Amino acid sequence: MPKTHYHSSGKIALTPLIIATILAFSACIWCSMRYGNHTASETSLAAQIFALTIWTGVLFFIFFLFRRYNHCRNVRVNVGLGILFSLSSWITNWVFYQDMEMKGFHLVELVMVALPLSVLLVVNYYCENCRQYYSKTTIYILEAGKFYKKFRPGKNYHFLLEMLLDLDHLPEKGPEQPKEIIKIDFHYCDACENRPVVDIDSYTWTQAPKHNRYIEESRMRRYSHGDSRVSREKSIERGVYLDAETGSKLRQYLVG
Repeated sequence: MPKTHYHSSGKIALTPLIIATILAFSACIWCSMRYGNHTASETSLAAQIFALTIWTGVLFFIFFLFRRYNHCRNVRVNVGLGILFSLSSWITNWVFYQDMEMKGFHLVELVMVALPLSVLLVVNYYCENCRQYYSKTTIYILEAGKFYKKFRPGKNYHFLLEMLLDLDHLPEKGPEQPKEIIKIDFHYCDACENRPVVDIDSYTWTQAPKHNRYIEESRMRRYSHGDSRVSREKSIERGVYLDAETGSKLRQYLVG
């Protein structure tokens, strides 16, 4: 019986994992040394917070690249290595403080370097045949009622082919009154015809607030008045495989 939902294989590609680990670990140590050197003699709290924000952002980027290119589908291995990176980054930075006394700000730093671990918990769909991650395109159904009339949890998603004319990109301008729309993330392998995967979520669609003449606003904010804004309400389906016919026709329609 074919699988209905995506499940990570948990496999490890040893060579890419080793290379990615060495590069990520080195990058974490290097940027932590730069941060430690900068803040060791810094007395201004505002400057320390700014440097901490930049440091955390760089670590997020390093973790993202590590997750993307290590080709490891084992979450425990990824998170374990991520913990090693975070602790090494924090310890490397801490040794630059001359008194080596644990202070409240050091604990804040420990929390901040742990935040990038969230990147390693994200599930990226992976094609085991081609050894590459799926690509993604996003479309919307702007009339949620049409979707719910045809949707049956756990059933075939062939009905999506009947809604091709209802699949659309998000318009630039939002509605005056909030409304529910359906967001569909269509994941597919660029290199083969492996079964695509869809994530389906319910979103609220609104528009950016209009100009208030009594409030001075920046030019960029004035230009954004009425622009579309979406906020996620609930998950409807996650990691659902489409059948071969539905997946092939949707891919041809959405991707070409």
